[in-house]
Amino acid sequence: PRFIFLVQEYEPIFHEYGSEYAIVSNAYRLPHVPIFNTDALRQFFEQSRLGLYSDDLSNSIAHKYAVIEHVLTKLQSPSREKMLKKNGSHRLVMYARPERHAARNLFALGVLGLRRAIERGIIKGSWEMVGVGALSGAHTVYLPEGYELYLKTRMTSDEYAALLADTDLGLSLMYAPHPGLVAYEMAKVGAKVVTNTFGNRNFKYLKDISENIVPCDPTIDGVASAIEQAVLGLGDIESRLRGSDIRGPSSWNDVYDDCFFAKISEFC
Repeated sequence: PRFIFLVQEYEPIFHEYGSEYAIVSNAYRLPHVPIFNTDALRQFFEQSRLGLYSDDLSNSIAHKYAVIEHVLTKLQSPSREKMLKKNGSHRLVMYARPERHAARNLFALGVLGLRRAIERGIIKGSWEMVGVGALSGAHTVYLPEGYELYLKTRMTSDEYAALLADTDLGLSLMYAPHPGLVAYEMAKVGAKVVTNTFGNRNFKYLKDISENIVPCDPTIDGVASAIEQAVLGLGDIESRLRGSDIRGPSSWNDVYDDCFFAKISEFC
């Protein structure tokens, strides 16, 4: 019998190539009805011919699935007046997760790209640099020219929203099919955000979501060059305001509505 499978990510990416990877990969070959965590993830499965779209299942079961899109953190809308009052001081927020289980967030690559941007003189003047998302205790990453990236301990939603409210530049990398949410939340507050491409999440896909997003190749030079583009775009206030308009559900009641549960009941 089929089972309902919450596909929150392409799970094999959490493992090195080995027994665990092979076993987890095989789960998608079992007869199931997937609930995809974002349509971007569903598109990856379709284009990669995985799971529901694989030769193992495509001829034996109907293409039935559900998709959930995430509700972004409630954030303060950016204002033209606040951006114009900036006195030359800037804030950079990086989605910084150094732990092994979060390897897909490319912590080392992000730091190396940031270092190169500083060495090239792209980052100069007064910058506060904050890392969020780490589960370990607070500590500091020392960067060239005396800059420091301070990794904060876990914050409440209100603390996170307050931090983003005054953010100019975001760095949020995701080397996995699921796109993540932090880059979109940073863009929503009017920050220019560097994030990498992956599979179907290409340059056009990311730019169609928000003009505040600056896509890059997942390389050191790619990150550094995208940081340069983002810094150059900070003065375009109108672009930053337009880019803050990101579509999506406004509440979880919109996601888990009667239509969603009716579809799940139909599967059962």
